[in-house]
Amino acid sequence: MQNVFILMTHRCQRSCGYCFEAQLGVRKAGVELPAARLAELAVHLVSPGRSSVIISGGEPLLRPDCEALIAALSRDGIPALLISNGDALSEERSRSLAAAGLMALTLSAADFVQVKDAAAAAAAVNRLVQLLEGARAAGIPGLSVIYLISSTSFQHLPSLVQRIEPLGVSVLPQPLCGSSAAPLTGALSPRALPRDTWREIWSMCGISSRSMYTAFVDGLYGGLPTKPAWCGMGGTAAVLEPDGEVFACFHRRDLQCGNLHSGNPAAVRQRLKLAAMETATAACFGEHCVSLFSGR
Repeated sequence: MQNVFILMTHRCQRSCGYCFEAQLGVRKAGVELPAARLAELAVHLVSPGRSSVIISGGEPLLRPDCEALIAALSRDGIPALLISNGDALSEERSRSLAAAGLMALTLSAADFVQVKDAAAAAAAVNRLVQLLEGARAAGIPGLSVIYLISSTSFQHLPSLVQRIEPLGVSVLPQPLCGSSAAPLTGALSPRALPRDTWREIWSMCGISSRSMYTAFVDGLYGGLPTKPAWCGMGGTAAVLEPDGEVFACFHRRDLQCGNLHSGNPAAVRQRLKLAAMETATAACFGEHCVSLFSGR
């Protein structure tokens, strides 16, 4: 598999209605295997020299052994990227993550989705910049931000880009995840943004207006039956749950491939291979998909 997502926990300090876990209904308490065991299980899913491991959740930094997972993967030569909301990230924690061998950190800039005024937006920018500066000072090599594009948050993107560009931090604009039928996400959905606004967003984030990703989003909001040429979940990924369960896609809970912790790894890999064939040709989930950013 090219992308292996390790969900260390489904717990989170926040309860965002537009979070993909909230939309999928998978946020619940359950068994959380120790970091050392999750690292052992991940080895069954990665392709040496070709795989990336994305550590996520829930909020992975709620796990005090998050660094132990990163260190174990690093010892096996497996690069790890961590996605976090930053609430549990301090300068000390950044140094600990860097020492464990973390290769990249992506912060989810969710604070801007429901910002009401300029003062709140400025506070959100300052918080994010402080976290990124701390991570860079700690020595974490790759830094990026997932910026959720909503019907209102796009207005605050310029001020954020202006502040973090000198830090060498890339911004990944991602349409707000969620069902347009839900009251919260329906009002915040970026579906009504003019095409010129999207062009401005691409330009600010250094993304070519002729890229596959921009064409995909244009089609998504233009009502076209589109699917990205490459999807982070489309037949090349595996999702490892906190209890050892394996899925071929975040959304396809019907494609459960078994439990690596309690089952036969060879059998799990075979079921994953068959499930990957299904996800490679499946219909696209569009703005509902957590892996949209990987298509840039």
